Amino acid sequence: NPATGEYLGNLAYGFVQSAFNVAVERPAKVQGKVELQDYVGDYTKYGVTIEVLDNANVVLDSATVALDASGNYSFSTYLRGNYKIAAKSKHWLRSMTGTVVIDKAGLAQDFSLINGDVDDDNSVTVFDYAALSDAFDTVPGNPAWNEDADLDGDEAVTVFDYAILSNNFDLSGD
Repeated sequence: NPATGEYLGNLAYGFVQSAFNVAVERPAKVQGKVELQDYVGDYTKYGVTIEVLDNANVVLDSATVALDASGNYSFSTYLRGNYKIAAKSKHWLRSMTGTVVIDKAGLAQDFSLINGDVDDDNSVTVFDYAALSDAFDTVPGNPAWNEDADLDGDEAVTVFDYAILSNNFDLSGD
């Protein structure tokens, strides 16, 4: 009923039904490779959080994605345009790109993440040294074991982990 807005069906008022197309936008794929610096362990053990940010660094889209054995990742987004992309994984510092373009074809973006953030606060500080020290000379199964202190992924917290932390001391992620 046109006067009341009540719909009684197309035939009741002689409307001709017309067909129209609806464009459905497919998500774009952001993909690439993440290098976990100074790590010799199994990449599939860690997820990586991928974020899409605007120019004011506000996160507009994010997901935690799995890495394959070579460090490859894939993330789908409906966002199109100019954005920054960031990646962060456990005990590595967050890395962010400059402005990149995500179009319908997607985006290929690689990252190299700096190791040493034992306490996962996006900085390598004395607090990371303290956490590593608490787990020093341990292996899985030991009550003091801290997987995040095993920076090189060799299943033992040793002087090699201290060396990684020392090389990256006082660095902060993006």
